[in-house]
Amino acid sequence: MEYNPFVVQYKGLKAEIAQIRARQQNWRQQLNWYAQFNAQDALAALTSLQSEIEVESLELTTHTMEENRLISRLANLQKNGEPWYKFWSDRRTAEQAEMKDIEKKISTLRDQQKRIKDHIEALNDEASKNKAKTKLYREFDQLHHQAAIRAGDVQLPSLEAQLSALEPKMEKVARQISELVKVMSSLKTRRTELLLDIQTVTNLENDLSCAEDKREKAIIHDDCQKRFGDSRPAKVLQKKSSEIMKIERDIEKLQKRIVREVELSSRDLEQLVFDGNNLCYSGNGASTFIGLAAIVQAVDDLACTGSIIVVFDASIRNRLRISDAEIHAHFPEYVEVHVVATKEKADETVLTLARDPEVFVISNDRYADYPDQPAVRTGRIIRHEITQERVMIHELKVDRAYSRANPMNHKHPIG
Repeated sequence: MEYNPFVVQYKGLKAEIAQIRARQQNWRQQLNWYAQFNAQDALAALTSLQSEIEVESLELTTHTMEENRLISRLANLQKNGEPWYKFWSDRRTAEQAEMKDIEKKISTLRDQQKRIKDHIEALNDEASKNKAKTKLYREFDQLHHQAAIRAGDVQLPSLEAQLSALEPKMEKVARQISELVKVMSSLKTRRTELLLDIQTVTNLENDLSCAEDKREKAIIHDDCQKRFGDSRPAKVLQKKSSEIMKIERDIEKLQKRIVREVELSSRDLEQLVFDGNNLCYSGNGASTFIGLAAIVQAVDDLACTGSIIVVFDASIRNRLRISDAEIHAHFPEYVEVHVVATKEKADETVLTLARDPEVFVISNDRYADYPDQPAVRTGRIIRHEITQERVMIHELKVDRAYSRANPMNHKHPIG
């Protein structure tokens, strides 16, 4: 089973590109043939062929007439045969010799006629091909072929760009689910083994119920012991059935997890909008203010994910007791930091920035007051976990330690 949704798209694009290239190659070959075809030479060759056919046909007619004459002469000689007692006369001897000579000549003529007919047939085939090529040349639409090649040249860059854009997505999903797919394969292999075992032990149980004496039952119990380490088919069947039920549950759970991982890793994520204040607290029961330590680490871990905007409430200034410039200084230069105006709500700014479908919000706020906002409506809110020592964003594979005493202070862009 193929879990990666990009594989089918990738293969389809590659096939489409290959087909376009194959068609272009065919059209170019036809254009090359058209450019090299010499209509005058073809006409001259056809005229020569037709002349040769006429000569050969005339020769065939001559041979046929000669054959008919010889056949007539032979018939007359055979009709005028004398009684048997005169067979040894000089006249009959001469006639016999003449008949043999005629038969030999007829055979030679027929061989020659066959050769001529074969040659005429070959000449006619060549002439037909010549006519077909000439007809194709006259009807050839050079502009159509050139336009078709240009159309392919227009299509290919777009398709190749799609393929290039799709490949990293496909590889990303493949990396994310590779270990899960291996586990799934192992589970399915084990399920197959268990089904075979269940069939075997069921047969043993049936054989046991049909056994006629203790000796036959002992043989069956011994066979069960050798196969499964337990001589009781019913007990083995119970154990195998329980195991396969567990395997089925594990497969179902793993299937859901793979689907979820595929869904998460296949998202088009171009920008992350952090609800800054929301990541300034650790969730150890009663929320504890930890400042910028965790969010700085999270941002650093997501540097290659997409562009990043961190939005803070105006209250962050008093909470941190630092200026806007000092807040900016804690983040890399590639991160846009925005502190909303006094009395304005950061929630509205965060959700407004996340209107586009490729933008996701990092926050534990459920934004219950904004059900109409696209990010809320489409579930583009990614939750985080912050403990005393670590910041985790499971959907984005973030798991970083942080120190409240020494938050990272980036003052230059990466790369």
